[in-house]
Amino acid sequence: MVEEIKKMDEKEVDELVGGLKFKTTAEIEVPKRLIDQVIGQDHAVEAIKKAAVQRRHVLLIGSPGTGKSMLAKAMAELLPKEELEDILVFPNPKDPNQPIIKTVPAGEGRKIVERYKEEAMKKAQARNMLLFMLIFMLIGYVILVRPQDFIWGIIAAILLLMFARYIIPREERNVPKLLVDNADKETAPFEDATGAHAGALFGDVRHDPFQCFEGREWIIIEKDGNLKRLKLKELVDLLLDKNYNIAEKDGIRVEYRDVSNENVKILTNNGFVRLLFVNRRIGK
Repeated sequence: MVEEIKKMDEKEVDELVGGLKFKTTAEIEVPKRLIDQVIGQDHAVEAIKKAAVQRRHVLLIGSPGTGKSMLAKAMAELLPKEELEDILVFPNPKDPNQPIIKTVPAGEGRKIVERYKEEAMKKAQARNMLLFMLIFMLIGYVILVRPQDFIWGIIAAILLLMFARYIIPREERNVPKLLVDNADKETAPFEDATGAHAGALFGDVRHDPFQCFEGREWIIIEKDGNLKRLKLKELVDLLLDKNYNIAEKDGIRVEYRDVSNENVKILTNNGFVRLLFVNRRIGK
């Protein structure tokens, strides 16, 4: 493995990294905007910028790992946050199963909920004050006028309290729910709704074709401070050359190996990331 890495073509690596000279990725200044971090997709970057300005839709088609999700997230950052909205859910007294949905500008949702809470608290305090006054008047009347019915007065006070607690509707029920809160959002929200993370849910790469690679993708790896440019299949074949494990089910064979002790790192959008496992599926 070490001998293979030492045969690296420095010229090809220089072309891939844009001629940057650095010892570690900590020396590279990363742009703050995600759109400025995209490398090798200049045409797509321009299309994303124009679509964001014109509020248009974009259809991204490409092989896995070409940056489609990154470009989509970058487009979300370019959209104006001033147009974000909060979504409120109000109770519907006519049909509890069909709540009333309202949209307001971002940040207004919290203010509306707080106003409703304050109003509900004031009403609850006034109701409780009136209730306790009625109970005190009832107990006082029994003590002063009909002391022989003191027990019945206590029972009547308890029934009145239970009636107020369980029969009279609570003011808190009228407070709306803040379903979507964009008050603290600096950019438009982005949801990755593709199949990119399905494999993590099932624990098996066979369920997620978006995570399957043909092996012809070019990558840059680092080992013991040396860089090398090679194809993904070459790296997998090299690491699985010996001492690999085998998992087989339903006629599908997967060869895998723990390579965390190899100290191999792969260049990604977030810099060099340590490679922990490698696997190769053998099938049709």
